[in-house]
Amino acid sequence: MTTTTTRTPSAAPATGRFRRLAHRTDRRLGARDEHWAKGPAVVSLLALPALLWYAFGDGFLIFDDGPLAAVLFAGALALSVAWLLPHRESMRSARLTFAVTAVTLIVLPVVLTVVTVVVVVFGFALASGPA
Repeated sequence: MTTTTTRTPSAAPATGRFRRLAHRTDRRLGARDEHWAKGPAVVSLLALPALLWYAFGDGFLIFDDGPLAAVLFAGALALSVAWLLPHRESMRSARLTFAVTAVTLIVLPVVLTVVTVVVVVFGFALASGPA
């Protein structure tokens, strides 16, 4: 009784035409990116509180389906594209671009709202004079 010491592959290796296609695809697209999920994951963590606030905040910032809803939809779409791009090194810059665009579109309305509220509060405080 003999045993094999080599590992058996989980799937049959590509042969013939498919092997040539796999090599051609690797040459065109570049090697696989082992750290492909870092950018979208960081952006998802940054954007998740804002998206949850918009979704479950009882209409905070969204009074109708106006431009703000379109900006949020565009940000969520850019974030999903960043996650769905191929996991190749050649797509790293595109993935990072979509991720940064997503976080900008999602978080910018919150930042602008907070700044506007602070300016209005300070404006009323200054306009009312010393107490």
